Amino acid sequence: MFCDASLTGWDAVVGDAKTRGHWAHDKLDHINCLELKAIFLGLQSLCKDSRDTRIHIRNCLFRSLW
Repeated sequence: MFCDASLTGWDAVVGDAKTRGHWAHDKLDHINCLELKAIFLGLQSLCKDSRDTRIHIRNCLFRSLW
């Protein structure tokens, strides 16, 4: 799953399936927290029927942590 977050919203892609959303602008979290939320929302949306499966996640947060 490829996913990304910005201060305006997030998106996630698995194969040809895509999902995205916008953040509520009341109070935005740190960009690292937004990246983790994007991963969570992408998994919820695109991988909800997956069981006992390895999912490779690619995003900016993990590349910056390693």
